[in-house]
Amino acid sequence: MKAYEVRKSELNRAESRVASEGTIAAGSEVLAHHFPRFPILPGVLMLDLMRAAAEAWYGKSVRVQSVKRVRFSNYLKPGSAWEARMKLENSSVEGDRWSGEILSAGAKMASAILTLSVKG
Repeated sequence: MKAYEVRKSELNRAESRVASEGTIAAGSEVLAHHFPRFPILPGVLMLDLMRAAAEAWYGKSVRVQSVKRVRFSNYLKPGSAWEARMKLENSSVEGDRWSGEILSAGAKMASAILTLSVKG
């Protein structure tokens, strides 16, 4: 079972933004091993939520080229609803630079700058 589910993604091409939302899986094995008495989504999977949101923009798989300015403000527990908000800042030969944040119940959980490129 995957650690999270993406329920929907909304693209705003005029503003170079994408927003996705979903839920952290309650029965994921990953969560059972990440602090067994207090299961939370690992930080790397919060970054993956951002990647998955940006992937909706392209409609195909993307590769993470770099991650910068990562801030984890809070944690996501099993069953939590989440929202990823991403903004395409610029494009270059190295890839597309996105700024993003993860929210849950209106509170910021994490933020980062991701440079992504389309696989293949």
